[in-house]
Amino acid sequence: MNTNYRHTPLAAAVLIALAAPLSAQEMLEIDDLVNPRSTVRVGVGHIDSDNRWFGRYHGLVDTTEDGLVPILGLDYVSRDNDTGTWTRANIDLVNVATGRFEVSRQGDWGARLDLSQSEATNPLKFNTGLTGIGTDTQEVAGTALRDVDLELERRDARIELTKQLPYDLDVRFSFRNHDKEGERQWGIQGFNFVTEPVDHRMRELEAVVGYTGESLQLAGGLYGTSFDNGDKFMDPDAGAHPELSLPLDNKSYQYFLSGGYTFSPSTRANFKVSQTKATQDETFYAVPDRSCATTAAPCVSGNDLDAELETTLAYAAISTRPLADLSFTANVRYEDRDDNTPEQFFLTPPATATRPNTNVAHSRKTVNWNLEGAYSLPQGFSVVAGVARDDIERSRPDARSTLFADNTTDSYRIELRRSMDETLNGSLSYTFSDREAERLDRSGFAPEDWVAPINFADRERDEYKLRLDWAVAAPLNLTFLYQYSDDEYDLGLASSGVQEGNTELVSLDASYRFNEDWTVTAWISRDKSQFEQLVGSPNFGGTFPRATSDIAYRGNSIGLGVRGLVAWQHPVGADLQYGKDKSNYRIDLADDLPEVEYRYLRAHLFGEYVLDESSGLRADYIYTNFDNNEWAWNDWVYGDGTTVELEENEDIHFIGLSYYYKWR
Repeated sequence: MNTNYRHTPLAAAVLIALAAPLSAQEMLEIDDLVNPRSTVRVGVGHIDSDNRWFGRYHGLVDTTEDGLVPILGLDYVSRDNDTGTWTRANIDLVNVATGRFEVSRQGDWGARLDLSQSEATNPLKFNTGLTGIGTDTQEVAGTALRDVDLELERRDARIELTKQLPYDLDVRFSFRNHDKEGERQWGIQGFNFVTEPVDHRMRELEAVVGYTGESLQLAGGLYGTSFDNGDKFMDPDAGAHPELSLPLDNKSYQYFLSGGYTFSPSTRANFKVSQTKATQDETFYAVPDRSCATTAAPCVSGNDLDAELETTLAYAAISTRPLADLSFTANVRYEDRDDNTPEQFFLTPPATATRPNTNVAHSRKTVNWNLEGAYSLPQGFSVVAGVARDDIERSRPDARSTLFADNTTDSYRIELRRSMDETLNGSLSYTFSDREAERLDRSGFAPEDWVAPINFADRERDEYKLRLDWAVAAPLNLTFLYQYSDDEYDLGLASSGVQEGNTELVSLDASYRFNEDWTVTAWISRDKSQFEQLVGSPNFGGTFPRATSDIAYRGNSIGLGVRGLVAWQHPVGADLQYGKDKSNYRIDLADDLPEVEYRYLRAHLFGEYVLDESSGLRADYIYTNFDNNEWAWNDWVYGDGTTVELEENEDIHFIGLSYYYKWR
């Protein structure tokens, strides 16, 4: 159950009496907690570009030919002190339209409605002759080439009801409906350009009954989902190409029970059990010759897939502190994903195989357990040691699927912590994990098929982590983090797969408070990863000879923020973010592919002019720049002549002015 805690006037008075002298700004913040104020904001902004990249989901997007962007927001809150009833409403209509409406009585009941609507434009630019975009009937090169935008619109609605019942019981009911409409890029035989029509509706339903006792807490209920696709298939060129199936309708439901029990002040246990069933039994959009007696015609052996996946989950954990300086935690998790989908036969011409294609049911059982202990040492030190095992048992697929079946991973961790004083804390940890894979009989495989997938192959991993939290002086705080991992893979007799890899992350966060009115925050991070793998096969000779390739990624980012008051009362601030991501792919038997680099810069300046204690004006200026050399898409040409372009450089300037009013 969601519970919102707020200061009562008496509690706030006690806090004020016991606390150190507060600034005027802090006094206003406490007053807003005790007597919350509502706020309405109206204004207009101007943007000088379509902002295809940064405006895709959350940025400011030009909604008119004049580049005007409306600004409208409402944050309404009130409390009936006699009944303890809260009424809240929050509305934001700046591009991503969101709204929340909530009525609740503390300790009794609550109702909440969440609404949102957004549009996402594909940053790629398409110049195509395709007609029927967004529908289930399209024609390749049906008209002259012209520029088109592919867009997706999302609408989301969620309602939640809660009620406290006698005997420490409570109930919660929620329902969510999510619609998504539009079109996505796709393709068909001959590398011709078509789009996937999107007309999806997803629903989620949850009903929970909870019990909250002094020692025992329980929550059990039902969770269900459904997916409906308004379009069942897409017909390109009115039958000139095979019809393309679209995602089929499906549904699932889950029963669950979770809880915890406090045996003593030093010992507590938690658990969860659930049973889930997911099905997909929608009739196929077309059922051609079902006999499958010939490989010269399409065939399917059933009217629907009749898919069924049952998942059983059980989890238990316990934590205890038998001694003042010694504590233990242990947990175990069991999951059984039983795929009961029957085997179906599918074949689409041209038929070159001696037998039809079939789907393969993949079942999996996973058992994870972890044991960890912590012991406090003299001089502020403590040591933590842990051991864990992951066992994955997979169903034995046929020889066309994989060489690997089961995996077992053992992990060992040791960590040294120290609270050096009130201003400096740190920890250093080392984790070693060893994953072993059970290999299937290779007699049914050609040597070139002996591939070791990265998620199956034998692997040894060494991982190091260092963290420091340092309050250098009263106004300055620093947090430093360093992580490094190194992977070594054993390919065995496999001809292809990852041989080794490593990742590294370094970050530093800082905050400095000059005085009660001015604060600066800053952060910088660098992460990189690299993998070396074998590709090809010695049995392929000169066509695909065995070679070594490297995949590398490097990312750097930095941020700076300033907040303060000018002339004692007018808030101002600035945020600066810069990032650069670079990746490359190298193979020793060919010319290196060009590096792909993304760079972004975002600067945000804002200031408020306080007219009085209830109203004011706010100005915002936002500058964003996105730069890339994504050669994989730039100048791409489909077989039907459709071209694709990704804007290599995007400069955006936004200026907004709004008025706000606050009241109680």
